[in-house]
Amino acid sequence: MSNHEIEDADFPPMSPGDEPPAPDDQKFVADCLASLGMLGGLGEITAGVHSLTENQTWGPVFRVDYTMNQAPSPGLINRLVGWRRPNGSLGTMFAIGQDLPPLGAG
Repeated sequence: MSNHEIEDADFPPMSPGDEPPAPDDQKFVADCLASLGMLGGLGEITAGVHSLTENQTWGPVFRVDYTMNQAPSPGLINRLVGWRRPNGSLGTMFAIGQDLPPLGAG
């Protein structure tokens, strides 16, 4: 897939599926976690289980399940997905109250 096609696509999948682990990149992880601050107006945000995987199309993809106001939604997942765009900027997608398997449940 060309860089232009990647830019036109929406975002990496919300769940890692069978993606292999990505090499450790603490700066990328920290940048992704910092983007949770954008949700601060919704209350206290607490990061939980996370994963860093390598996606064939998107490259390294960081995912983290989080809670808002310390209250998990029974059976529903809040998840941040982060990736690097072809221009080097951080891409983020926030999923709130989704029917997804929790990270680390497999």
